[in-house]
Amino acid sequence: RVPVDRVAHPARKTIRIDALRDRYLEKKKEEVFLEISAISLHLQGGPMAGQTMDFDVHFQSANTVTVLIPAVQKNVAESLTPGTRLDDIQCYSPITVFRSTGTVSGTAKIKQGPRRGDYTLDITIDAD
Repeated sequence: RVPVDRVAHPARKTIRIDALRDRYLEKKKEEVFLEISAISLHLQGGPMAGQTMDFDVHFQSANTVTVLIPAVQKNVAESLTPGTRLDDIQCYSPITVFRSTGTVSGTAKIKQGPRRGDYTLDITIDAD
C-alpha cells in the first residue's frame, strides 16, 4: 500500500504529492484572472479630461478587456491611442470592485455590422 502523501511513479520513484500540489497551485495562480464585467475610466487628458466614463466589457482575454465606444464619442476614441497610460481604472467583477491602472493596447473603428462606425478599445489591465 502506498502512503497517502506519496505516489508511486512507473519508474519506481516516488513523488511527493505536496510538491506536485504546490507546483500546480503556483501555475494556476499565474493563470487566474478575474472576470471583469464593466470599467470606469477617469480621463486625465484629451477633450474629456477630468470626466469619468463607464463602459461595459464586451470581451476579455486574460488581463486585456475590450469595450465599445459609440461613434458619437469619436473624440474620446481618437484621444485614447495605443500606448496611452490610464492611471485610474475602476473595474467591476461579479465578486468585487477594485481600482487598477492600465495601458490602451489597441483601437479600431468597426467597419461592418450593426455597430458600424463605433470603436473598439482594448485595455491591458496591470496586474497588481
